[in-house]
Amino acid sequence: MTLPKSINILILEFISERSITGGSADTYKRILNVWVLWMIQNADIKAPSKANVITWMKSLEEAGRSQLTIESYVTVISIFFNWMESKQYWPNITKGVKVKRASREYRKHYIPEADMVQWLASLHTDTLNEKRNSAIINLMLNTAFRCVEISRFNVGDIRQTGNGYAIRIQRKGHKEKDQSTGIPSECVTMINDYLAMRGHVNESDALFSSHRSGRDCERLLPKSVGQIITNQLTIAKLKSKWITPHSLRHSSAVYAIKNGATEFEVKAMMGHSSPTTTARYLRMIEEETMEMNPAARCVNDYIRNGGKSTKKLIQNEKFSVSL
Repeated sequence: MTLPKSINILILEFISERSITGGSADTYKRILNVWVLWMIQNADIKAPSKANVITWMKSLEEAGRSQLTIESYVTVISIFFNWMESKQYWPNITKGVKVKRASREYRKHYIPEADMVQWLASLHTDTLNEKRNSAIINLMLNTAFRCVEISRFNVGDIRQTGNGYAIRIQRKGHKEKDQSTGIPSECVTMINDYLAMRGHVNESDALFSSHRSGRDCERLLPKSVGQIITNQLTIAKLKSKWITPHSLRHSSAVYAIKNGATEFEVKAMMGHSSPTTTARYLRMIEEETMEMNPAARCVNDYIRNGGKSTKKLIQNEKFSVSL
């Protein structure tokens, strides 16, 4: 028994029938291609088996892939073979395969407040590229927009409302700009400053474009937006394994919570469909507080003062706890 069609044709058919956006489709293709390459080198691609999946998982682990990566890879393979079974092309060989579940907590950190303030103050705005980069960074920090969402904005998506300014947004996984979310007037001012230097633009033009020779005015791709953020983090000496372009999104959520935004308000800003996802940011702050352990400091202060209550301010790099 062998596959009824070539694996590449099956993958294309699978992708075409999935209700997913371009970015997700690319991710599916990339993961499936990793699987196909391994099968070609180590097994029979025309007759995949459950044992192949298990051996492949072990090879990913031995190669140093994170548990989160392995889990996501196997999830895509499982979806693919579930589809294969539904089409009666091949049994779902991933049934019964157990994958170690990765922690769902965020592995990326947010940018410490002092570093964030210093970073924003250091951004130059003399050239066209500098104005664009500064506008993007400030917008992402203030609104938690993703790189892909920044890439999709057009000039005409920004509009003035009775409450200030809002922008039409195509969220991750959405096929159209079906939401409108508020943005600070300071961000609009920076965007307008950038557009003024850029020159005449139409409402249908990309809000943020490339200004490289030969590619001038082309829409910035999500990858390019991420590279801009990475370069600026590197210049500011903030880039690390834990601080990446996505950290701007984490930072936005954490800053909002620390400054009194409700969980519902943060959920709306982040575009989360589930409050469980938003709650992870609350746990991030909770873990940070546990590490600082201000309650233990209160106990220690109480003991040192002979069991008498005192009212003093305990200072910390990130928090000021009033007792």
